[in-house]
Amino acid sequence: MDVVVGVNPARVANAVLDHLDAKIVILRNRLSSAMDGIQASAASPDMQILQDRQRREYTIMKGRIEDAKQSAESLRLRWASEEEAFLEKVRAGSHTDLKELADSKKIKELEIAESAARSHDDMCYRCLPFVSPQYYRRYQLTYSTPCQIRIGIRVFSREKDAFISVPNTCPQYFQYVSSHAGLDADTLGALDYLIPSNHKLWIPFDEFPEMVMGKRCALRDTDNNVDHERAMEEHKEVGAYFLMKGGERILRALLMQRCNVPINIHRDRFVTQGPNFSANAVVVRSKRPSGLTVQNYFYYSTVGEILFSFARKVVWHIPVSLLLFCLKPGLTPLNLFQLLTAGVEGSTSHEPRVEAFLQHHRSKSYGALTNHIDYLTVLGRMYRQYQQSSSAFRFLPDLHPQLECHLSLIHISEPTRLLSISYAVFCLKKKKKIKYKTIEKYKIQTTKCIQKKMIINSK
Repeated sequence: MDVVVGVNPARVANAVLDHLDAKIVILRNRLSSAMDGIQASAASPDMQILQDRQRREYTIMKGRIEDAKQSAESLRLRWASEEEAFLEKVRAGSHTDLKELADSKKIKELEIAESAARSHDDMCYRCLPFVSPQYYRRYQLTYSTPCQIRIGIRVFSREKDAFISVPNTCPQYFQYVSSHAGLDADTLGALDYLIPSNHKLWIPFDEFPEMVMGKRCALRDTDNNVDHERAMEEHKEVGAYFLMKGGERILRALLMQRCNVPINIHRDRFVTQGPNFSANAVVVRSKRPSGLTVQNYFYYSTVGEILFSFARKVVWHIPVSLLLFCLKPGLTPLNLFQLLTAGVEGSTSHEPRVEAFLQHHRSKSYGALTNHIDYLTVLGRMYRQYQQSSSAFRFLPDLHPQLECHLSLIHISEPTRLLSISYAVFCLKKKKKIKYKTIEKYKIQTTKCIQKKMIINSK
């Protein structure tokens, strides 16, 4: 009859309070194990200072858990009192319009559920290291949220030769239905809603896998710089995957590994990356045979451009069209259009997007080039100017075709050592310098030779 997953959205007060109590028990156990580990370990004086600091932090977390427990108990008593008051109005018949009375109860329930959700979120934020996805990776757990379902009973009546729905076990419900014949479905639904939660059949339904950075994730709406470091998460974590027994999996049957698979993501903060950026991007976590991984992004702009972004000390934004023409010799805009539109002939919006993508490339200063060597030269010039002036998020600028450059680029496809960066060697041709002493010696020799020729000629 109903399903509730986690505490968000806060809709069913009794289920939200149950999930809050379950999270309190989990955090108590995890925090107790961590504190026992600190007390049992012997450490040097310097390490003892760090342990004392950590112990104080755990004490603060423990206090916040106890506050959440008291808040949950208070909210549960308050909600039970509210439900009994509404049921008493139904018994007394003081409220003839059950739908209006049910709407009043929904407002009260929403207040209780939202208060419980805020208490849950505050507790999880304080205890972030114990509820973050990194904790589940470390201990090979499934990142999940409790789920509850409400069930009803259908009984076959031989007298009426039909099935009778039994949504709850409250005697007053059946007395009211029997005394008021001909109630419509909306009125019956309002009457069922006014019955207290302890008369309804809510049962736990295992755990529901939660998406990292989803609506119920502990990292949602946290600060990338401060909170992600405290939770031992990546600074640029964007989520959109699941953790199943510690392994990262994407949505496809929750089995495919989250490596070398493109994931389309919508994040509002992508707009702040630069001018004309949209909130859509494709994220690829590339994994090398050595096991090292790096996060790459393809950002969509509002003007039809696609930018490839990756981080090497600073963040790079490179037009995808430039990369495509650099990679394939002899590639023409017509060939690229055919490749990008192959297999999607039935789509009415795909071809216009590809056309806008190519038109944006054509408007660039390098858009008229035809040889992929020229494109590689442009990319090398961009890298050189960018490397000399970059310190944060920057774009590879558009360069004038007449710009002179004496730069040779050597790209090493495989790293020479196991670091999460790739290598490019840039060699500048240096003119051979002639030492001052060599120049003076050359002048003296030249002068003597001229004088000797003059003597010979005079003879």
